[in-house]
Amino acid sequence: MNLQLLIETVFEDLDARVNSVSFDENGDLRLEIECDSIVLPEGRRQVELKCVQPREFSVTAGYVGNIAQFEDHALLRNHRGPQAQVFFSSAPKSPAEVFYLAHRVLTSELQGWRDPADYLNGKPEEVWKHLVGGFGLLARGPSAAMAALASAVDSLLVVKVIESHVLRSTAMALTLDNQFVICESVEVSPNDG
Repeated sequence: MNLQLLIETVFEDLDARVNSVSFDENGDLRLEIECDSIVLPEGRRQVELKCVQPREFSVTAGYVGNIAQFEDHALLRNHRGPQAQVFFSSAPKSPAEVFYLAHRVLTSELQGWRDPADYLNGKPEEVWKHLVGGFGLLARGPSAAMAALASAVDSLLVVKVIESHVLRSTAMALTLDNQFVICESVEVSPNDG
């Protein structure tokens, strides 16, 4: 079974479940998945996904309704593409408005896959303190998200986007419902006993 066939199989609602998540001796992430058998209506089938050179993951054991593989996904913006920083040089009338707007914009830009707090310059009280101070770093991360953030808040304070560097990675994203693995490749092998 290859990954595309597994994706199509799980999509056909075969009651898939991640039974275990572990690392092997090479540091590769292994996911044991069990689903109903297409061939044996009363049987179950097990496959193992070997996620080679995992960069990050959030997968835990549990039922899975959908598995998908992506070469381009919001999750990959932390691993490839241009990165930038948003600086500000004025104090907003309402730091809370800027903070909550930043959260909304980043959530939208990153399609809900990432916590906006990972991109903002500190914990909420620190960000507010910086904003009251009138200058500093507001956020850093993928250029497209930073440009959207700057555009959204530019009527509330003076901002400037500074491009910093480009991340080059060949990683891919594997999503299992709302969980994910970022790795170099995925190998599928039967594990039926």
